[in-house]
Amino acid sequence: MSMGIKIGVIGLGRAGEKHALTYHKLPLVNLAAICDQDEKRLNFYCQKLGTKGYRDYRELLADESIDAVSIVMPDTLHLDVTRAAIEKKKHILLEKPIASTLEDGKKICELAEKSERVFMVAHILRFMAAHSLAYKSISAGEIGDIVHICARRNSTIAGAEMYSSHHTDTHIHLMVHDIDYINWITRSRARKVYAKGRQILLKTLNMRDAVLATVEYENGVVAVIEACWILPANSPFELDDRMEIVGTKGALYLDGICRGLDIVSQNKVTRPDTVAWPEVNGVVGGSIFEELTAFVNCVISNQKPLIGAREALEALVVADAIDRSIKEGREIIL
Repeated sequence: MSMGIKIGVIGLGRAGEKHALTYHKLPLVNLAAICDQDEKRLNFYCQKLGTKGYRDYRELLADESIDAVSIVMPDTLHLDVTRAAIEKKKHILLEKPIASTLEDGKKICELAEKSERVFMVAHILRFMAAHSLAYKSISAGEIGDIVHICARRNSTIAGAEMYSSHHTDTHIHLMVHDIDYINWITRSRARKVYAKGRQILLKTLNMRDAVLATVEYENGVVAVIEACWILPANSPFELDDRMEIVGTKGALYLDGICRGLDIVSQNKVTRPDTVAWPEVNGVVGGSIFEELTAFVNCVISNQKPLIGAREALEALVVADAIDRSIKEGREIIL
């Protein structure tokens, strides 16, 4: 299409593919270009989506007609790509986490806050229907003041193996989902963190099998967060994610493991995704559709996004404290 904003997608891995497929169908959006170092993958999606392709993100960013970009690169590359995109005055949707290290995250935050363009970080839980409704309920005071929160995010070992080349880890790539959401609903900052981790199956990948953390907030809320990346690859569900939020007047229960569909065949039972990015009638829907639509709306109307650099950095601060607590065997005071 010739009308609307022109967007490029940098990185065509698992999430980047979803960004490209979603933009391709969004109204008021022209998927102007995609970028990936894998020439075979790049050519496949260029033909599938009828768009221009680059192997070097700098060449994509040099195209002055492109208004905005989704940066969906390995965590360790976020700083370099984001800096280049800001220098080229692009609106930016950066996949979470904001960075792989606190130092890089602070630098990105400083750059983003000096930019006059929209800068949004893709923490997808904020755009999931159940999580959004829970936030609305909490904001309305329906469960009173939050007393404590228990969160679980256990995933299969296939995910760890897929992301191991990104030099990431369980606390930074998996647990950060719940950290950001808890920061959001508590409307408070973490002040104390204590965590333990184990490393057995993922030791050769230099990743932790499991991380368990207790986070105390300035307003008194205590959150217990669990994450692992070693569920069997043949598990009927890719992700076991749940959250319990207990308040002085009630409680909320988010059950992500119930997807509303079980497929039972002669060989296995599968529970396909119906929440994050399901394909419905040939169009990618779910939370990623809501997330990317929100970004596009912010660009068109020049609105502040639901989550910017500063909020994403706060999640990274907690994740970094979890890592330090495990390594140092002590409580971290923030």
